[in-house]
Amino acid sequence: PAQRRGQWSESVAFYIVNYELLLRDFPLILAKKWDAVIVDECHRISNARAKTTKIIKKIQTVYKLPMSGTVIKNHLREIFSVIDFLAPGLLGKIWWSFRAQWLIVNPYIPQMIIGVRDPHKLRTLTAPFILHRTREEVALNLSPLIEQTISFDLSAKEMSIYKKLRDDFLLQVAEDKEETVGNVLVKLIRLRQACCSLKLITDFKESSKLKVRPWE
Repeated sequence: PAQRRGQWSESVAFYIVNYELLLRDFPLILAKKWDAVIVDECHRISNARAKTTKIIKKIQTVYKLPMSGTVIKNHLREIFSVIDFLAPGLLGKIWWSFRAQWLIVNPYIPQMIIGVRDPHKLRTLTAPFILHRTREEVALNLSPLIEQTISFDLSAKEMSIYKKLRDDFLLQVAEDKEETVGNVLVKLIRLRQACCSLKLITDFKESSKLKVRPWE
């Protein structure tokens, strides 16, 4: 402990600290006031309830810069947590106040978010805190991304299975008046899997995709 206190007392321009060291030495880190805190791989603080996130948000600093090569995705809770580090209170004091003000939830499944009340206003509010740079802007030596769309027809057997799934799902949705959004999404995923490969949902081994020769 004495040695670590000495290390944190040294007169240096900056410290590089991984998340594991942060958890070990956080009492010493929180005792100092910093000019700037740069949080690399900021998706590591996307969980507002995590100990690491709570510690980083307590650090006294003038400037804050979270960075990540991974686009924030999957859940608005992640965006809330990172913005809450940058500008505490901008989106609400806690996740639940942000959720109540901005988000639309499924009345039958309260934990399921199905929309944003005013996405344009939310985007305008958070835009000054987000800088998104594309690979063309930061890596000029990379070759351009090449996308190729290849169309093909399902075989008669594949199409037969797909249509049966589709018709069964449509009938279930029509008959079940309490069908939830979650169940409908599961059915849509099954239809997508049927198009990708029937091996994902059946014992059918053949695939029309394997017969496609785009280079010929």
